[in-house]
Amino acid sequence: MLDVDHNAAPAGQDLLALYDLHAAQRLAEGKRRKDTLEQDRIAVAQFAEFVGKARNVRTIKPDDVREWRNALAILPAAYRKHKAYNGMTIKEAADHARRVGARWGRMANDTCDQR
Repeated sequence: MLDVDHNAAPAGQDLLALYDLHAAQRLAEGKRRKDTLEQDRIAVAQFAEFVGKARNVRTIKPDDVREWRNALAILPAAYRKHKAYNGMTIKEAADHARRVGARWGRMANDTCDQR
């Protein structure tokens, strides 16, 4: 019997491939600039790394997005530039930050726009 991963996306339908289709369409329509789409792709790539690069979009639930948001919130600013986080995934880096109580460069939870 074959071991089938039901969370795996069909060929060409992983998160980044779908984003690239979306980006090409928005660029062709003139609704987004190329540099904006490139910046957005970075965030999509980070999310894809977090949930699984080959994961089927239909299997991603609100809990997955919430977990990603919470992981990003615990991470110190520019954590990838620090030696302590070298080679870690976002999940591993968030777990490490939580364990050591890293707070350098992070915004306080009560930070808000005071305009």
